[in-house]
Amino acid sequence: MPNKLYRHIKTGNLYEVISTNAKIEATWEDAVIYRQYGVPNGPLITRPHKEFFDGRFEEWGNAITFDEPFDPMRDIAEFHEHFGLEYRGRPRALPADLSDFRNGFLDEELSEYKGHQAAAYDEMTRPPSDRDRANYTYHLEHALDGLVDLVYVALGTAYLHGFDFRTAWQRVHHANMQKVRKTRATGVTHDSGRADTFDVVKPEGWEPPSHKDLVEVNDCLDDHHDRA
Repeated sequence: MPNKLYRHIKTGNLYEVISTNAKIEATWEDAVIYRQYGVPNGPLITRPHKEFFDGRFEEWGNAITFDEPFDPMRDIAEFHEHFGLEYRGRPRALPADLSDFRNGFLDEELSEYKGHQAAAYDEMTRPPSDRDRANYTYHLEHALDGLVDLVYVALGTAYLHGFDFRTAWQRVHHANMQKVRKTRATGVTHDSGRADTFDVVKPEGWEPPSHKDLVEVNDCLDDHHDRA
């Protein structure tokens, strides 16, 4: 039987219940053992049974067990190979028809996310007594689906380019971790131009990642009769 998921009502965090038959050694009180969902190696947490089930958590369904590490690029390669769409060549520009198709696909998934996010937000602008929880949940579900689809299509596009996305991701992440959170008066000189304190910006001396070595061995000098 799969483990149950519970959502902490105040924080919104999801937790996977490992056992409801545990005991607290000092008092022999019934206890629940759980951990944050999606963090397989995260710490196990123990809470008295009566405290866990006093209304601060709500059941959220069954947990999905992931037997393999999360590797989206592996999944993307598997998908394209399954449907005979694989590309194993050097980095390339996409043919015009394929590029148009992928761009339209990306726009479609972005629009799906934006529409459902806007609808969910609109529901939350109503007085609490007028909110439709089922409608709100529906739009959150489809906003999530839109984001996953958007990333799936973006990664698939990188795959079809022949890009080493994993290495590029690591470099971008490292560079992003050197940035600073924007405030109204940060003294930051290389601003992003986005007037919002949600933004993270480039401090003085920040260097962008270089991906030249990932794409310089490419198909530039190959014959491309399909692009003539």
